[in-house]
Amino acid sequence: MVTAIRGDQSAQRGSIRVSRHSATTANTRRSRTVRLTAQIAGVACAAAALAAACGQAGGSGTSASRRAQAVPFSATPTVSAKAASTPPIRTSTYKRTPPHAVTHREPLPAATAAPAKRAVGASTPSVPGSVSGSVPPVSAATTAGQPGPSNTGVPAATALKVHNGDLVITTAGATYDALDIRGFVTVRAPNVTIKRSIIRGGVATRGSVGLVTAVDAHATNLVLQDSTLVPAHPSVSIDGVTGANYTLTRVDIYGTVDGAKVLGDNVTIQNSWIHDTTHYAHDPAQGNGPSHNDAVQVLGGRNVRISGNTVRGGNNAALQITQGNGVVAGLAFTGNWADGGACTVNVADTPRKAMSDISVSGNRFGHTSGYKNCAIIVSAGVSVTTVGNTWVETNTPVAVTPGP
Repeated sequence: MVTAIRGDQSAQRGSIRVSRHSATTANTRRSRTVRLTAQIAGVACAAAALAAACGQAGGSGTSASRRAQAVPFSATPTVSAKAASTPPIRTSTYKRTPPHAVTHREPLPAATAAPAKRAVGASTPSVPGSVSGSVPPVSAATTAGQPGPSNTGVPAATALKVHNGDLVITTAGATYDALDIRGFVTVRAPNVTIKRSIIRGGVATRGSVGLVTAVDAHATNLVLQDSTLVPAHPSVSIDGVTGANYTLTRVDIYGTVDGAKVLGDNVTIQNSWIHDTTHYAHDPAQGNGPSHNDAVQVLGGRNVRISGNTVRGGNNAALQITQGNGVVAGLAFTGNWADGGACTVNVADTPRKAMSDISVSGNRFGHTSGYKNCAIIVSAGVSVTTVGNTWVETNTPVAVTPGP
């Protein structure tokens, strides 16, 4: 802009010199024309410089969303230009320290309205002290009957009571209904039910923590239904649900590193929407490398049922199965809408030598995996049943990619 202004001033001085040395009326008119032309040119140059400067400022001030909008299944298939060779098995290792909850309860303030149901591109609900804009807009399911914004999460018009602070549940058989929980939930008792609630968590200070954590030996038969899990303070340390012996029904989870983490037996995830994980360039759980985001990550457990959900993978997988926390057996992934990830479903027996009694059947897959057409990848030591898996757009069978 400075260069343009100086050019404008020089042009004006040149025009004045032409005017002073013109002796005739014709020359005077010519000098005025020259002066006017130079002034217009100077203004145009200044405007061009200003536009360039504004463009540079806008570019430096714009950051890409950490969560990409998921491509609807009904869209034209889009695949990566990556090599068509067999992709490597990508696994996540659970290295974080156990979560630590603060044992206290806060009084419940007056009732508040439930968060409005989100349309495509709508902003996520915010709470006092939340990080504005850090959880980008969500994507929506498009197939009739598919779990998405209209049939998961807190039902519309539910009146919620605010609970400030962490909630540690130690009463067997307790039921919590219609709460806006602005802290982490830790379950240490059997037969607990949480329904029609939004769980936002707090600020993660150490280790790994779920917005809901059920790792205590007494925390059996936890039921979480018709609820929304989204962090108010997104962090590389925050997952959605983590533990064992829990059932999720019509739950909406997004904005976390992993959506649901399975660490042990007796887990059911059904009719839920797990999507739009948040990716981080540096994750201590991955040796300070990039985070490995999964909609559902299974690290151990028997009797695991994942059915009728919409699961959209992060950069790693929609469903990642490994055995870092124990043997995996009796696992069924059936009737889901699945998409995304490097490969959408990744089944690896690591770090053990074998895995059996696994079923990945009757699922519908989209084409947005990082590796071209990599819906299911299975390592050599896994015995798995794969029947009736199809591509959504064409209803044609899905092939299994062999892993190492």
